[in-house]
Amino acid sequence: MKTRALLTLAGATAALWALGATAQETVLENFETPKPLIAENAASRGFAMDYAQAPEPRGASGKLSFQANRHKWVDFQFRPFEIPGFATACEGTFRVMVYGQGAGDVASLSLRLVDAEQEVFQWVVPVDFAQDGWRELVFNVSPGNINGHWAWASKNTGVPAPPMRFSGFAVTFKAEAGTPGTLFFDDLRAVTAKP
Repeated sequence: MKTRALLTLAGATAALWALGATAQETVLENFETPKPLIAENAASRGFAMDYAQAPEPRGASGKLSFQANRHKWVDFQFRPFEIPGFATACEGTFRVMVYGQGAGDVASLSLRLVDAEQEVFQWVVPVDFAQDGWRELVFNVSPGNINGHWAWASKNTGVPAPPMRFSGFAVTFKAEAGTPGTLFFDDLRAVTAKP
């Protein structure tokens, strides 16, 4: 993973930088080397996952295609991996580039992290893909602004227990029926206080 030091940054962790701390930005996934993406029951729910170039290429990108008739949401996961800066805290900013093509039906995107106890936490940002093109989505992550949490095999406490690992994204639509479209994902980055 590539890292670099930053001197200024806006978002949930702005107080760290106001005190003169520097930040560390880590590229978590650039989508140039295909890795398994897990989308549960994707085909039967009207979705497909792949790697491809977006209409305005940035190299290879993760590609989520959706049909006119589909489930109201889809989640896709990586095999959970560690996030530099999230070993002892659940505080930082995630940035990802997303290209929407015919994606006006998309209502929001969610970032999902899993903690040491296997509890999943979610942060949601509303989106507007009325026009095709790239957008940078920013997820300000902290224990105080969690939009949802659940546990499959552990206690459901609602309190993140670091180390936190990146799990994946979820896409929510305005309705189950709509128009077909595509989202391309690229350059997933995490920004945290520099150790």
